Amino acid sequence: MSPLANVRNDKWGGSLEKRASLLLEVVRAVRSQVGPEFPVSVKLNTADFQRGDFAHVDVIQVAKWLSEEKIDLLELSSGNYDSFTDMRIPKSTREREAYSAKYCKDIRAVVDIPIMLTGGFRTRAAMEKALQGNEVDMIGLGRPLCCAPDGPKKLLEGIIDSLPCYERDIQVGPRWMQWFFGEHTKWRIGWVVRIVAQQAWYFVNEYRMADGLEPLPPNKLGCLAAMRKNRKEECLIARSLQGIQSHGTEYNQKKRKSRRWAIMISLFLFLFLKFGKRSEKFSESQKKL
Repeated sequence: MSPLANVRNDKWGGSLEKRASLLLEVVRAVRSQVGPEFPVSVKLNTADFQRGDFAHVDVIQVAKWLSEEKIDLLELSSGNYDSFTDMRIPKSTREREAYSAKYCKDIRAVVDIPIMLTGGFRTRAAMEKALQGNEVDMIGLGRPLCCAPDGPKKLLEGIIDSLPCYERDIQVGPRWMQWFFGEHTKWRIGWVVRIVAQQAWYFVNEYRMADGLEPLPPNKLGCLAAMRKNRKEECLIARSLQGIQSHGTEYNQKKRKSRRWAIMISLFLFLFLKFGKRSEKFSESQKKL
């Protein structure tokens, strides 16, 4: 529904009503097949954090239309893959955990269906606080389940008070390059690589669990290795698609351009890993001297 992504000029693009019509038609089609007693839910962004993108006022209107369609649950989240590489979540927001909680009140005012809030939750205390505010009925979890799928069960049973926060332990590149790839880097390209690499780490663990394998913790699956595996997996999937007219994706890229970028990224990672190890060994030898 984003006007930046949806550039169609037919009945599915243009105004907000047209951009939302595909979602509403899908909801109606699903309901017609499953019946009134089967629960139907929709996940909706509260904001995309990009100028000219899916605005909060648009979200409120779409939420109202979805409520009129009698869906059973509305899940609220925020951001997208384009905005996430530019968005640095403030420390105060990370500590509060509920990233999109401030948007729920406006949406609650126009809908009469249960609302699930997803994004940033790690501790039992933050989840309970969000549920006590009347704007949220359920808590959604994403990243923690990529390596701890039994986390919610342990929370409910009182075995743990917080879920693991893997992004704090996932290190991109060798230690000597954390000035460039670390959480507090001032280099935008370093931040983008960090975000993409961490996302790849989560995706690879999702693939593993889907294949019946155990997820790997950060000390057994590096980000750079995860990037290579995820890139290979996504390229295989994208190139297997048939008859899809997409914009700016792997599916419709020219092979030469795709190969050129793959070679550049591989060379970049090779040099960092090779000379990074040498630098660490040199530093250790200097300390001994």
